[in-house]
Amino acid sequence: IRELRHLEVEIERFYRESRLTDELVGLRNAVRAANIVTLAAWKNKRSMGCHYRE
Repeated sequence: IRELRHLEVEIERFYRESRLTDELVGLRNAVRAANIVTLAAWKNKRSMGCHYRE
């Protein structure tokens, strides 16, 4: 989670400093979505469907 957050911060910095392209917007959105999904899975304490915690 820490590495994913670091990646999100770095891409956000690059996003603000660079010329926007479809690829850059897609990368930024993909990393944001990955961070949201990862945090939601981390906070979910129940094992259910594809989500299994030991």
